Amino acid sequence: PTTLLSAGDIVTYRVAVAHSSASSAAAYNVTVAVHVGAYQAVVSLGNGSMISTPLTSSDAKTGIWTFSPYLLTSGPFVADFVAIVTNNVYPGTPDIIATATATWTSVPACWSPGFLCGQPGVATAASSAVSIAAPTMLLTVLNTPTSVTSLPSIAIHEVAELLVTVLLPRLTTGVVMDIAVSPNTIAFLDTQIHLSQPINCTGTASVVQVATGLHIDMGNCTNWFIASTASVSATINLSVTFVVIDSGSTANGVSIPVIATLAYNDGSPAVWATRSSTYPLTVVEAELAMAIATLAATSNQSGGALITYDVTVTHTSQSRANAYNITIVTFVGQFESVVSASATSGVHVRVGTDSKTVLWTVSVLDVSTAAFVVGSLTVLLSNTVYPATAGLYVSGNISYWSVPSCIGLRPDWCGREAVALSQSSGVSISEPIGSFYVSGKSNTKVGASTIVIGESVNYTLVVTIPHVTMKLQASVSLPPGML
Repeated sequence: PTTLLSAGDIVTYRVAVAHSSASSAAAYNVTVAVHVGAYQAVVSLGNGSMISTPLTSSDAKTGIWTFSPYLLTSGPFVADFVAIVTNNVYPGTPDIIATATATWTSVPACWSPGFLCGQPGVATAASSAVSIAAPTMLLTVLNTPTSVTSLPSIAIHEVAELLVTVLLPRLTTGVVMDIAVSPNTIAFLDTQIHLSQPINCTGTASVVQVATGLHIDMGNCTNWFIASTASVSATINLSVTFVVIDSGSTANGVSIPVIATLAYNDGSPAVWATRSSTYPLTVVEAELAMAIATLAATSNQSGGALITYDVTVTHTSQSRANAYNITIVTFVGQFESVVSASATSGVHVRVGTDSKTVLWTVSVLDVSTAAFVVGSLTVLLSNTVYPATAGLYVSGNISYWSVPSCIGLRPDWCGREAVALSQSSGVSISEPIGSFYVSGKSNTKVGASTIVIGESVNYTLVVTIPHVTMKLQASVSLPPGML
């Protein structure tokens, strides 16, 4: 391979020397030399296709073959040599090449004193470039044992784990990681950094919380080539557990992009290159509504009447998640008292000692559940009601969590969702009903609706009073001429 290499990788080169079309005589004292730069070392030299003596320099940068003569009728000289990428490479290492030089003379030797051999012939060539790999990064978000949704959906107050994996080839580079999130969306709970062998970093790997998220400077990290280790790359693993907080920035359906950025040193002096990855989370939230209703008549009631109400909880059309630890509380007013309350299977119910409240608790309400009747309560109207008594209804509210438990979280990271007050339709009290009629008269010779002068008339006033407490005042007005 010639691309995306790292320390310890092997590159095999082939050098070839041949007579050109213009050559007309044999060449003598042929020397073929190959050279590798600062980021490679010669490992071995092949013997070549002719009788030659390969020799490697003490610094492992040069390989030499010598042979003589090289006749016109001889085929090309071909030799392979192997070089290894050294541990001093970094991601931005300039293109790595190998060069070759061939020198020769036109005579076998300068056998006569003063007889000059002349300038040797020289030919040069260079290999194609070899490039070095750069670090790569993978960002993912994982559910935790307490998770209640399927990613990328995440509920308010839900805890998840963010995992950044940096794949470091065998080289040396500076490593800086940043995690960016929108303000008032996520609170970071715990951070762990693990380096796989044989990575070594000069920084303290301290995690600094900044306005935009987290900043982690690892210093210079080295993944050296170790001959006994077959691994090509090693990893830097950053694990961050976090919770979605309840704020105006985390409304139901809102997207929370989590952005991880890796910066690495791409040369000396330092030239930083970056890689970024985004994981889009979507907030899902339970949205509940409640209703308090009765099928009984709510008009023309009186003291002592019993009225039964059903309490129903539903997910609204905007609801996207289960609701947990649901608490429903109903209240009755001054002229009402709770006689009894019942609950649907799986629901706990308790009537308050003052007979004014009922508390229902439900562990979970699945988002797919249709309208759920929590239970019912029976209310007694007091005999002290009076006509036009106000406030004769049952009111209530509901609160719930988006997760089953908030153990281990700060209270301000795990509040309850609440639904505004709900109430039943009002109950009206019967009004007194009165009737007034002629019940007798002294002159029976004329009709009941006719009276004569001097005649006496008896009138009867009847008032029907419901079961209420009231003040009653009756009065009769006679027309002129009647006493």
